[in-house]
Amino acid sequence: MLRVIGSFLLLLLTVIGGYAGGLSTPYGEIVVENIPPGEVVSITGIAGKPFTVRNTSDMTVHLKIEVVIPQPSELKPGYNPLPDVSWIKLEKSEFDLSPGQEAVSQVSLLIPPKGKYYGKKYQVYLWSHTIPQETGMSLALGLKSRFLLQTIKKKNFFKRLFGG
Repeated sequence: MLRVIGSFLLLLLTVIGGYAGGLSTPYGEIVVENIPPGEVVSITGIAGKPFTVRNTSDMTVHLKIEVVIPQPSELKPGYNPLPDVSWIKLEKSEFDLSPGQEAVSQVSLLIPPKGKYYGKKYQVYLWSHTIPQETGMSLALGLKSRFLLQTIKKKNFFKRLFGG
């Protein structure tokens, strides 16, 4: 029985090993500070480049990028989950990528102009993952890019506004 299981696992690894799959991004963790609530902030402008994900596999994949609220166990100390995923906007969130091709999307943020959002630290993920195709063998790939966001303190906002 052990030989049968071992042979099956070897066969499975051989079949899967025939397909090299992977995704990569330079956006592992992005820290954005001094965000003024009520203003649209281009995260890609702050980072100096648009959000990109490269298909490093040897097959064409359908890629989807989603905004995901972290679980409590994933939170970096001092950060809270972003209250609303609609605060993050992606220029484009779905792509068909050939081997070696990159998905490129501009990312922007708008935190509502309410007093309770000043002086806060938020965490959110962009989850880039493949969607399995109906034809042939599918391998699901994914990676999370962590965004750490910090809003300005209200008193700093008034100093900036009135030059104090």
